[in-house]
Amino acid sequence: KAALEDAKTNVIRILLLASGANPNYKNYLIGAIKSENTEFADALLECGANPDKPDKSGKTAAFYIKNEQDLDTLIKYKADLNYYNNDGYTPMQHFALLGNRNKVNLLQSKNADKDLKSLNDETLDDCFNKYEKYNKWIKRPLKQPVFKGNIDMYGSPELRNNMLYESELKAEDIDKIILDAPTTDKGIYDAYKRLKQEESKIYTALRSLNATLSHFNTMKKFDMQKLLSSNPEGSKIPVVGIAVQLKDTVFTDNFAKYINDKCDEIKNEYESIIKRYYTNSILNLILEYNELNQYLTDGIKYVNYVNGENETRKKLAASLEKSKANVINTNNSYATKIKNLSESYEKNLNKIIDKQDKKQSNRTKRKIVIKVIVLAL
Repeated sequence: KAALEDAKTNVIRILLLASGANPNYKNYLIGAIKSENTEFADALLECGANPDKPDKSGKTAAFYIKNEQDLDTLIKYKADLNYYNNDGYTPMQHFALLGNRNKVNLLQSKNADKDLKSLNDETLDDCFNKYEKYNKWIKRPLKQPVFKGNIDMYGSPELRNNMLYESELKAEDIDKIILDAPTTDKGIYDAYKRLKQEESKIYTALRSLNATLSHFNTMKKFDMQKLLSSNPEGSKIPVVGIAVQLKDTVFTDNFAKYINDKCDEIKNEYESIIKRYYTNSILNLILEYNELNQYLTDGIKYVNYVNGENETRKKLAASLEKSKANVINTNNSYATKIKNLSESYEKNLNKIIDKQDKKQSNRTKRKIVIKVIVLAL
């Protein structure tokens, strides 16, 4: 058992299966399908693995197929394509709930029953409708940008928390605040105050981004100056320095590659900070705020229409419209600043690359001339 689990290659796994290893121990088949290891999956099934052995959630391998080859392999060993998982859904219904029409069509082409209802009496269309209606509620984890370095070294934990704040206020919460209040006007005022709290979080997040970028700029200014003044390591050593200079700048591109890589690191770090904190977080916060602001503003105007306008509601609606405009204008200013800073980094990093290219070319020429003079003497 343990030997099959610890095997590192398919060759060893297949030999162990041929020697009598239990193909149904744990659930190797689902693991093979998940990792797109069709060769191992086929070997497991050939040696007697149960194609309909479910995992803890009641899903069989058919719920995890990645492509047509996976499905054909399971069909070859008579897998049940209409198997119900613990939640009462077949593989086809499962993929409909995920909005994956390609896999639904693939299963249908292999004679899975599209007319079956779930154990909850839902049709295939019901499952697709559930996806359309509710999938937007699911928050996906942010993908971390790939770059050399650690963006968490800039700013502080408090600043990062401010920038990554996620609003929990929804339109339904505004409804509840108003409905739970003793009067409509009291509810509207309480909802207004709650939305103002979310507004303050936006400005805190933007100020935190500004502080983080200032910290980043200070550190990178030093790094860029260092890059501009650097030379191939060992090139200043008397006599042998000429050989190092020639090796890294004439015979190879080692030094130019080093400079380019370091410049790319700086650019990628900057882009990663913007993507993680601004694009993927603060912009979403602003978008959600604007939608809620509009929702509350429209609601107040509706109440004014039905119940007759009063001065308090009129002022609250005007204040909300002004607040929304201020948030949009402030964000536009930050977006311009971010764009300008990005262009500045691009320009200055390219300048470093160009200046180093000229500098190293001149250093090489000088060293060669000096060496020739010394030899002549």
